[in-house]
Amino acid sequence: MSLLLRLGGIGGSTSNLKLLVKPTIGSPIGRINYPAEITIVDKTFN
Repeated sequence: MSLLLRLGGIGGSTSNLKLLVKPTIGSPIGRINYPAEITIVDKTFN
């Protein structure tokens, strides 16, 4: 709940939201990991 209030600007402070993923693909020879994280969202809320 506090995350939603901070993203909504309650309290007058700036909030940052960043979503990172590291993909893995399953195959018949095993898991294949992507070498680096991928940024899906990088947002600043005022």
